[in-house]
Amino acid sequence: MRIDRIPIGRAKEARLPQDIISAASSHASAVTPLNKGLRWFEGSRGAEQIRREGWNLLREEVSLPAAVLDEEKLEHNLDWMQRFVEAYGARLAPHGKTTMSPQLFARQLRHGAWGITVATTQQARVAFQHGVRRVLMANQLIGRENMRTISKMLESSELDFYCLVDSAEQIDQLGAFFAEQRQRLQVLLEL
Repeated sequence: MRIDRIPIGRAKEARLPQDIISAASSHASAVTPLNKGLRWFEGSRGAEQIRREGWNLLREEVSLPAAVLDEEKLEHNLDWMQRFVEAYGARLAPHGKTTMSPQLFARQLRHGAWGITVATTQQARVAFQHGVRRVLMANQLIGRENMRTISKMLESSELDFYCLVDSAEQIDQLGAFFAEQRQRLQVLLEL
């Protein structure tokens, strides 16, 4: 992935990405100060109001740190990875846990990603609720509440879920819990 710095002279152009604003519109919810990476303000803002106000990242009008994506470079990388997957038969599950951006998940999947990688059951739930049907949790599934969360998600036959295990004891715990639920859990052995 190529990362470039944005010249300071372009600061006037560094508005919030259109897909962030569109996401607020498409989910019919207002943006509030509790949304990740947004500046503090009173009340809430609709997508149109954010557009009119012209929030600007480089003028530090948004909480930092904030991920910034260059559409041209993003599309280039998505196309490159799609060609890589097709040429080598690779199965890639990009790290959704880094961006937690359902819009990016969808684009990665459309460009050949096998699934999306997350770190926690909460992240798995967010990905699943936004249409990701193959989730790899790059951690161990530990604790009954986390197991219950995944179990509820597995009730949908649409979910293809994987997690890591690193001990025989953990396999026994997962086996006992999911046997009680009459479910199978797919695991990857961490060596």
